[in-house]
Amino acid sequence: MSGLELLKHIKQKDLKPPSVVMMITVYGDAENFNSAKQLGDDDFKTRPVDFTYLKEKFKL
Repeated sequence: MSGLELLKHIKQKDLKPPSVVMMITVYGDAENFNSAKQLGDDDFKTRPVDFTYLKEKFKL
């Protein structure tokens, strides 16, 4: 299963509160970005990952 397929399955579930999904991928092309956005991703980052950004993003 690809990450996009998994995203579709996650977002189809009627979870309360809804799951937050961050896509981290090597595929940074417009097609994959647009597909992820249409499927409901909450953030889209390409590798290599900026770990400073991730630390800030996950602070509670």
